[in-house]
Amino acid sequence: MQMFEWAACMDFSEREMQKSLTCGMVHDIGKLCLSSTILNKAEPLSEHEETMVKFHPLYGEAILNAMGLAEISRVIRYHRDRYDGCGSPDGLKEAELPFLSRMLAVCDAFDEMTNRRQETSRNLNTQQALQAIKRCAGTRFDPWLCQQFNSYMERIEATRDEYLS
Repeated sequence: MQMFEWAACMDFSEREMQKSLTCGMVHDIGKLCLSSTILNKAEPLSEHEETMVKFHPLYGEAILNAMGLAEISRVIRYHRDRYDGCGSPDGLKEAELPFLSRMLAVCDAFDEMTNRRQETSRNLNTQQALQAIKRCAGTRFDPWLCQQFNSYMERIEATRDEYLS
């Protein structure tokens, strides 16, 4: 998850850095409420199973609220909402969505595309994942944050390439 590192590149305050780190670490805590059968299923999920997975941000919100982390729980609740308002759970859009939720949505999608596929041959490389994110700018993701993430990843890639050469 790139959340903390990206926040550092965006000159977040110490408090916002801590929030971004925590959000990146606990964003999928609601998946603890899902059965391992659903989480580890290799074949496509049924409609009922997809609905269960869609609710994981709400489960995460409840868990985090019970832990006294209301500020973090709000970010987690909305990290799967789409920028255009077509997401779940509340259909918020654009600036109605918490900034860190919009940021987390980009990071989570990138991480999922590059690292989490059960079949590693289906993982996308960095450039493919960035192109996929760019295609979703304005619909699934905040377009400004997509540009910022792309710039951040370009710096990471350039630093890595420089180090390896």
